[in-house]
Order: sequence, then structure tokens, then C-alpha cells
Amino acid sequence: MSCDAMNSSPAISNPTYSLFGLTVETSQPLFRVPPITPRKTADLKIEFAGQYDPAHDLHDWENVTFPLRRHGGRIQVAQCKDRIRLIYDTKFGTVVAVSDLGATSIKIARCDGATDADLASVCLGTIMGFALRRRGLACLHASVVRIGDRSYAFLGRSGTGKSTLAAAFVRYAGAQLVADDIAALEMINGTWTARTGYPASRLNGDAVRAIGNASPQDTDFVYASQLDKRYVWLPAQCTADRPMPVSAVFDLGDTTSDQDLPLNEAQSLRSLSRQSYASYALIDRADVRAEFQALAQLSRDVPFIPCAGRRGLGYLPDHVRRIQEIGSRVS
Repeated sequence: MSCDAMNSSPAISNPTYSLFGLTVETSQPLFRVPPITPRKTADLKIEFAGQYDPAHDLHDWENVTFPLRRHGGRIQVAQCKDRIRLIYDTKFGTVVAVSDLGATSIKIARCDGATDADLASVCLGTIMGFALRRRGLACLHASVVRIGDRSYAFLGRSGTGKSTLAAAFVRYAGAQLVADDIAALEMINGTWTARTGYPASRLNGDAVRAIGNASPQDTDFVYASQLDKRYVWLPAQCTADRPMPVSAVFDLGDTTSDQDLPLNEAQSLRSLSRQSYASYALIDRADVRAEFQALAQLSRDVPFIPCAGRRGLGYLPDHVRRIQEIGSRVS
């Protein structure tokens, strides 16, 4: 992208953050996200720029994926030599991001309707998912909690209650949140391990009241999505401080009851493929092939258990106990 296509805004303080195992430096603070000290060398640098002007973008972009829908928005991906461009239509406007192939440097254009909180949400979700996938990690649409010597991932499409269930584990079972909404998985010493994300759960207003013991007005409205989610920030003792091996994956699919027996490999792989996160980052056949191999291996290595999704907030304490019982038997 030419220098004129995105007019740079002056850097504020260039804070750094620890997000999903990456040290991320940004040209302005991410709304409410706690920075790390002392500063570390960045794995990823994110620069917030001025308005995107397509008339000044002289690159010959070629679309590499079909438009994908996520959280009510549409993502279009294009490539030009050593750069990738994301165009993300959201309820607060269109976000344009340009990255190198390895996702070590990403430039994001602001849009008129976006607040600092909106941009932080885009970074924590769409942009981090893209950066992790470009580094070869398997990413699932899932939340992960640690309880004792086990950790469980809750897999499912938007609205199935992943974040709510993870927050309920923190509230009712004394669990620690490993990651919310994105499970970034890698093989370490022969074990699938989930990286730690950021110390917050994304909950709707009713869940904030029921689980967080707070009024929605007391929390930060961050992302203007169709689900009207709010980020509830957790104290340090409620979040995991290191990556955790995944003991089991609970698939919050269409079943109306919790199952005792894991899915077979083919069923597990089908569920994984449906809930692959940030698949827009896969720009060629080699990327797709590598993802399939990783998901196939994951389906063989980790138990996948069908689990009832959203059942109503009053059922959560019993739901947490039931999942703990199942998890202790299969993992």
C-alpha cells in the first residue's frame, strides 16, 4: 500500500501487550487492555492510521478468498506480492488492514464510526486471529478454562454460550480463564496446548448480571456486534498465567443434552472444520493443507464431547458440575 493510502496518525506511547503468546506493540493504547512492563521486543507491530483512501492505493490486489461472515461483518482478503489486505465490514464502519505475509507488521485504517474500544475489539479478535493463523497455529472458535490439572475448551458458533460457560466455570468452579473466543493451539512436547489470551470474558448483559455480579453499565461496552457483547475484565487470580495442555474439547453444537462418550475422529474433524477461527488467513493450498493435517491430528489426540449449548443462565451451576464429571472420566 502506498504511503498516501493510509495517512499515519502520530504514535501516542507505543505500549506493548502479551496476547496469545505474542508480544504486540501498538501505536496507541488498546482500550482497557493491561500493557506489560518492562517493554519487550515486539513479535507484532500494529499501527493505527488515518482514513483509508482507495484512490491512493496503487497496488494490484487480487482476491484470494470469498467474502466471509463473522459477527455480522464481512471480511474480504486480497494479496499483492508480499502483502495481504483485509477489508472488514462492521456495524460501526469498514476497517481496512494491510499486513506483511508473516503478520509481523499490520497497519489498520480507522473508520469514522469506530471508537477506540471498537478498534481494540477488532485487534483482539479479527487481527489477532489473522496473525496467529499466519504463524501456523491451529485456531478454533472456542473459549478455554483451566481447572486444577485439567483444561477444557468450549467449541461452538457465535451465540452458543462459549464465553458464558467459561465465565461460569470461573465463577462457580474456581477455574481460571485461559482464553476467550479464540483457542490458539500448538503442539508442545507431543501435547496440544492452548495459549493464554487476554484477561476478559465477552458476555451479554444478562450474563454480566448473573455471572459477573455487575450491571452491564458497570462494564465496558467494546464491540457493537449483533450479540451486544461486553468485555468483563477479570482479576489476575482468575486468569491462567501460562499455556495449558487441552484435556478435552466440549462441542456446544445442536445437541440438547450432555453426552458421556466422545465423538469419533470423523465427527470430531467435522466439528473442528466448522469452527476453525480466522480461516480468512489461509491464502493458498499449502495453508489449507496444513490446517487440515493439524485438525485431523487434533481430532485423534484430544477427546471431543457433544455438550448442550445455551440452556438458560439458571442452569449454569449444574451445567458446570456435569461437565466437570464428564471431563474427569474422559480426560
